[in-house]
Amino acid sequence: MVKCDLFNLLTLNTNTIKNWTDTLIFVTPFANEIANLLSITLFKPYLGVTLYPHHPETFNKELLKTLIDIIAIGGIIYISIIESHKSNYITNGLVYGLLYLIFAFSIPNLFMSKILNIFDNKKSENTLSNNLKKLAAGIFFIYILELCINLIMCSYKNSYNKKIKDEYKEKDIEEEKEEEDEKKKNKLLYQNEYK
Repeated sequence: MVKCDLFNLLTLNTNTIKNWTDTLIFVTPFANEIANLLSITLFKPYLGVTLYPHHPETFNKELLKTLIDIIAIGGIIYISIIESHKSNYITNGLVYGLLYLIFAFSIPNLFMSKILNIFDNKKSENTLSNNLKKLAAGIFFIYILELCINLIMCSYKNSYNKKIKDEYKEKDIEEEKEEEDEKKKNKLLYQNEYK
């Protein structure tokens, strides 16, 4: 569940991570882009291995890409279920899941390679320092996207929870008025009965 104070926002609520399960829950929504980032910056240049083939050419690469996408989408589904459960509002989980789908899956798929291509030039395309710059830029991009998710979710929860509180307040006022009307009615009945 997102905590909305400044410290938790800037640290991406990492202080809530208590074990390996929490770590997996935190990482899996970005599994495809983390794998893509590691492929571009480390695995492909130095080991000749592509962890996440962004544009697969064979069935096996398509299968690998699909499996990693399933892990990412499964993480998004799981994180939205947790949010629904902890907040007791299905809508909070739905919004959280949609935010992750947009910011952890769609936006990185569209823009990560473009951002990393900024660091490409003919002289230093596959040098260690260039790949480390790409890795740092990719991690920073993922950090910004996660921060956006948390900021939007906090904004949503504050406005949504205020709306719910206002609705309950209105219901409480109506119920109090009905109770008072009922008491007055009973008092009049009692007075009329014993006159």
